[in-house]
Amino acid sequence: MPFLFESHYLRNQSYELALIKQSELYQAFSLGSICGVLFHEPRAVYTLGRRASFQDFLISTREIQDLGIEVLQTDRGGQVTYHGPGQVVGFPVLHLPRVYESAKAVRCFVHDLEESLILTLQDFEITGARLENAPGVYVDGKKIASIGIQVKNEGEISHGFSLNLGGDLDAFLNIHPCGMPGMQMTSIEKLKGFLPDWSLVCARIETHLKGLFSKRLSKGESSRFHS
Repeated sequence: MPFLFESHYLRNQSYELALIKQSELYQAFSLGSICGVLFHEPRAVYTLGRRASFQDFLISTREIQDLGIEVLQTDRGGQVTYHGPGQVVGFPVLHLPRVYESAKAVRCFVHDLEESLILTLQDFEITGARLENAPGVYVDGKKIASIGIQVKNEGEISHGFSLNLGGDLDAFLNIHPCGMPGMQMTSIEKLKGFLPDWSLVCARIETHLKGLFSKRLSKGESSRFHS
């Protein structure tokens, strides 16, 4: 059966609802040879990974409540980060072994997520880079994209990545982003002086991610990968 790539969109909804939608899409896609991504622009939320603790917060629980920001414990890797308006949050939907045959499948998958974001930033004339032992994408030492995933059910991907397009980044000042004290955050808007169209950025990520997935398919399968 041919590999298909589908994109879905969910805006101004909770991060928790997006996780449910990601799982529902996986169940639907797993009936065929389909992969894709759910693009999400969430309401304000601090998400805690498996290694997170409230020591990663620089303000009290009461102060978080006063800000109106939800706090959500999750099963993804990593520590605490912030998601909210002005971000593209991507939830990949795929069965990992269908695309990645290597014993280092998870590492290769995270590399491709980073690469898709680096290529997207290049489309806006921004040079993104990796930092060793610190998943995500950085511009001049400041973090512009975060990655945190969970692999379950022998290959189902949960969670994904986020890219800062613009908006208020002050919510990051209340935490150690991804467990990195003092890490400064940035966005395309801060770097280029304009807020890019959300749908356009999603389209660029989709193009790059689809191309990277295609390259990972075993020889002879890449011709079966189409939109």
